[in-house]
Amino acid sequence: MYRPSWQTRSRHELEAAVQCDVAHLQEVTNHHMGYPYNLDFKAQIYPELFGFLLNHLGDPIQGGQYGINVFEKELEVVEVFKQLWGGDSLDDELWGYVSSSGTENNLWAVYTAMTVLIHGHQGREPVIVCSEEGHYSLDKAAAMMRLKLIKVCSNKDGSINIDALKDVLDERQDVPIILGLMSGTTVKEGHDDIEAALKLLKQTGRPRDDFYIHIDGAFSASFLPLVDAPYSINPGFWHDIDSISASGHKYIGCPIPCGILIMKKRHNDKITKIVEYIKSNDTTMAGSRSGLVVYFLWLRLFSLGSDGLMKLALSGIELAGEIAQAFRDAGVDVLHNQKALTLYFPEPSKELIDKYSLACQQGYAHIVAMPNTLDSRSGEFIGAREFARDYLAWWAARH
Repeated sequence: MYRPSWQTRSRHELEAAVQCDVAHLQEVTNHHMGYPYNLDFKAQIYPELFGFLLNHLGDPIQGGQYGINVFEKELEVVEVFKQLWGGDSLDDELWGYVSSSGTENNLWAVYTAMTVLIHGHQGREPVIVCSEEGHYSLDKAAAMMRLKLIKVCSNKDGSINIDALKDVLDERQDVPIILGLMSGTTVKEGHDDIEAALKLLKQTGRPRDDFYIHIDGAFSASFLPLVDAPYSINPGFWHDIDSISASGHKYIGCPIPCGILIMKKRHNDKITKIVEYIKSNDTTMAGSRSGLVVYFLWLRLFSLGSDGLMKLALSGIELAGEIAQAFRDAGVDVLHNQKALTLYFPEPSKELIDKYSLACQQGYAHIVAMPNTLDSRSGEFIGAREFARDYLAWWAARH
């Protein structure tokens, strides 16, 4: 009879392994520049919270039978994002929750959209439409739900091409459409023109209920409303959208991956199921959700406040602009989008790619001027300016 087994390790062995990993992780963290994560969060870690199994079973508004939770903190987080995205006047019409990631946000938004559109269109399956620079989680959503995915070509800045979108809409007059718009694309931090896209939907002459509009704002939607972004790219319910989402571990700096999804409550009502076992409604993608990540996200939001998050974003945008100008002066082909923290430029040497954990694609790389890169005088983090000096020295030697 098969019996699985593995050996225990001594406390000394376990602690040694942890210390070895901590040293390596600290070194990588100190030089990290290539992914949009705010790593400046140590002051908000409370070890005592790890003494509880904070499991969020069920709907955050209704609560549930499992008592070790912090649903009240989740509701406060949801309210912050409702306010951030202009949902104050729609308060009773909106619903939201804290998820595990931006991918979960998109999966649940697409599942909800599919359910709503099929229900309202006698079983006709919708198609998903997004730009070619849309997040790869939309590919997953299409595959998992067996929906057709149509990718629209993008502009050089990473935003969706409105003329190409018009062509797709004209060709798909007979099917419901799930339109995924991006607020901060993965590589270039491109911002789709939300206003122009919604104007196209109206020009089709089709009923509004033929469309479900979701904004994937995994990165930029957390700060664009705070920095006076132009209305056309500013994500929120001031536009006629159905749902919007962001990641909590990117710009905001939660130390555990998570996301936040806000949608029209009437859509969520169509997928709600009562589960007797947990004495709550099943309204979220995951059954068990981390209450610990809710707490850490709550701590970040209320330790910084809207003013703190705004100042960090403005500083990052200014720093990115400063480095972009230095790159242009040196003849580097660099892209820096409006109100963006991301710089997109030719891929450097493997040494620099590895040193700064750069993300590369098709011969180009990017860095993101996150809060932890703003000032390296403390010696803990290598700032964006240090990377810029290294890159420009490599560029000069090469050219």
